[in-house]
Amino acid sequence: MTSFITHSGSQLLLNGQQFRFTGANIYWLGLSNVATTSGGQSLQTDANGLYYPSRWEISDGLNTAKQMGMTVVRSLSLGISVGDPLSVCPTLGSIMNKQPNLAAFNTIDYSIYLAGQLGIKLIIPFVDNYYYNNVGKRTFTNWRGITSGAQGTHWQVEEQAFFTDPQVINDFRDYIALIMNRVNQFNGLAYKNDPTILTWETGNEINPPPSWTTTIANYIKSLDRNHLVMDGTYTNNINPGHGTFTAAQLDIANIDIVSNHFYPTYNQIAENDAAQAAGISPSFPNATPAKAYIIGEYDWTFASAASATATIDTTTAPVGYDQSAKLVVMSAANAAYRVQLFEPLNEGTNTSSPTVLAGGTTYVFSFFAKATGKVPGRTMGVSVQMTTAPYSAYGTVNAALTDSWQRFSVTFVVPQTDHSAAIAFNVGDVVDTTWIAGVSLFAHGQQTNLLRNPNFVMNTNFTNAPWVLHLPPLAISNDLPDFLHNEVELNPNISGACLWSLMPHYDAYGFCIQTDGYSMYYPDGLISGRNQTLDQAERMQIIRAHGYKLQGFASTPAATMPGAPVLTVTSGNPNVITWTGVVGAAAYSLERATATTLPPFPLPYPNPVQPPTWSVIGTYTDFQTPVKDSAATSIYRVRAQNVDGQYGQYSVALPSNLAHTRV
Repeated sequence: MTSFITHSGSQLLLNGQQFRFTGANIYWLGLSNVATTSGGQSLQTDANGLYYPSRWEISDGLNTAKQMGMTVVRSLSLGISVGDPLSVCPTLGSIMNKQPNLAAFNTIDYSIYLAGQLGIKLIIPFVDNYYYNNVGKRTFTNWRGITSGAQGTHWQVEEQAFFTDPQVINDFRDYIALIMNRVNQFNGLAYKNDPTILTWETGNEINPPPSWTTTIANYIKSLDRNHLVMDGTYTNNINPGHGTFTAAQLDIANIDIVSNHFYPTYNQIAENDAAQAAGISPSFPNATPAKAYIIGEYDWTFASAASATATIDTTTAPVGYDQSAKLVVMSAANAAYRVQLFEPLNEGTNTSSPTVLAGGTTYVFSFFAKATGKVPGRTMGVSVQMTTAPYSAYGTVNAALTDSWQRFSVTFVVPQTDHSAAIAFNVGDVVDTTWIAGVSLFAHGQQTNLLRNPNFVMNTNFTNAPWVLHLPPLAISNDLPDFLHNEVELNPNISGACLWSLMPHYDAYGFCIQTDGYSMYYPDGLISGRNQTLDQAERMQIIRAHGYKLQGFASTPAATMPGAPVLTVTSGNPNVITWTGVVGAAAYSLERATATTLPPFPLPYPNPVQPPTWSVIGTYTDFQTPVKDSAATSIYRVRAQNVDGQYGQYSVALPSNLAHTRV
């Protein structure tokens, strides 16, 4: 049995030696929401879009991580499992009565067991800030009638009760105890006694008060003195002039690790974070004593970078206006908010005094906008929103843009007074040109426009207030090698980083597909149509080399020899050929043979009776199955090739369908 991870100051330790790692988020190990495959199959899910991944898929994902040199996996669904019929706790009663859904533990138990067998440590969060597939902290507030239904415009404000309501906090504590005390059916260990787990994480991208984090961390430690506890607080800091962590957050005694997430990666902020955690920051609050620091998620694709310009256009404006703001996006980002035209209201009104949105007041926000009309279905998200955590929107417009000027508006009520709200036009996820004019914000029944410079008269280059063009930070990492080497490898106060996110092969053929733009399909890269470029495969090998370097290898080991695929042939006109994906397979060589007298099938190869003559049909990736072939009286076999060009064993040769069932 391996030892528990501990920490001394800013360093994680394993058996007394510094433990540093590269890792991945494999969020779906307990419950998956990946309902489509690269072969076009739609998987059967429950009403919330969830299903249990097969043991085959779990094994594929974890073995892929190991082959990539990863020693840590962060998995949300191993600890976040509430509110769904397939979850550990479908109802509040399952917590209160200590009667969990035992079937849900099958995938969780197996994942923890197999990770331990592979030498992989696990980061397990207990709750999600969001409500994806109707699972998150809102589940707990819904159970107690504080909130209801799905997340709406003011979900962050509504759900603050998760951190303050004593009954909800007690429910959450009971849920934590239920998870930690679970005894794994495969290794006989209670989770709280299993050294496979590196750390418990208080939540995923939550924004609680430090008092809540203190309460939860103290409770976890009261049940489990073996494991570290990581603070799941996330503030989305993109300003290197601001410290990510507050003094109150860093003073929590039973928090051992703090973390951050980066979309895109940002070297200076990561460096600042690590210095705060290590207690050596010259500019921001320091941890005393020091804590370890982990990058819990990062964008490995570098697809978040975007470029855009904003200018005054005096030739294009709606009737009654002389000019507009012209936004030209040359390179799009994964998320629209990566490029936005932004006005903080506290930069002043027309009378130069700050604008305060008064609690309980109704406001009307409106604007004119148009686009080129060259992008079908073009929309632009616009909001009046908070500029501090939890960054909720008060009023939102999803403007459907055409090549004609249209007026858009929204009426909303501000639930509580806000001294630092802002207007945000989010344009960054589409390469297109957008024009905006005549922006207004009125308190209901009033005639004074609360916005400064609503017609863009005073702006020249949109780099100064009131209207600013927000782009991804210019000081982000130059590229993946820059981030991994110059920031992570060379900074001993950064223990490791987990990319988002690693996906498995589907257990029939192809890959399980997640369309968030950050998913990794090792070692092929992203699918054509989802930003596939040659360097996707290269980036994966950079990450692999980085992982082995942090493990102390002088050079990257040769790739593991691939195993034999499991072949399926459905005879017909044409024959349809598929095979199970193999961990680490960069390509597959498919071969055909024709025999005049065929021996009994299935036919193992080599066969002592009348060996067939084989010819290569072609070389394929996992994204190119199924393969169709019209040759009659044919038999087929396939073998996988790894990234070093080495071939593994052949599959069994087949002439007809061989059923492949989910385990």
